Amino acid sequence: MKSDLANIHCLMPVSTKKKAEKVFKRLGINKTEAIRMFFQQVALRNSIPFEVSVPNKETIAAIEEGRKELHKLKSYATVEEMFEDLENEIE
Repeated sequence: MKSDLANIHCLMPVSTKKKAEKVFKRLGINKTEAIRMFFQQVALRNSIPFEVSVPNKETIAAIEEGRKELHKLKSYATVEEMFEDLENEIE
């Protein structure tokens, strides 16, 4: 008799797997059940069961500009150091 089950194999970062498994444990399900639920929802809705979008050109440009500006940002070891720098800029 032929099995009506399919085997799925996928690779992902270990950290993602561990984080997801913690969520599944809290929900009382295992990885297989979670993946099965995802596939059932895809089949039922005929789409991915959450929003997946591609940013438009304006958003992509804003993201790229932000990345270029990152090197200009200051960082501080303490809040006091930050306020001292702000006060110096005001003077």
